[in-house]
Amino acid sequence: METNTFTVIGLSAAAILVAIAIIALCANFNNKYDEYRKKRGCGIMGSKSQAKTKAKERLLAKEAAQRMN
Repeated sequence: METNTFTVIGLSAAAILVAIAIIALCANFNNKYDEYRKKRGCGIMGSKSQAKTKAKERLLAKEAAQRMN
């Protein structure tokens, strides 16, 4: 019987390459997360949305203060 050492070496090398690729992709994404987020507009609210959020926060703070008294 003929054994194919290429397959054994290929599988272990492929697993190592996949692991290295995953680590590199995760590290790259984590390093550039804020840049990606800003490009997509996530977390950036317009003036109307900011005003509504601020009004809701004020209302919640007022209700919490009334509960404490």
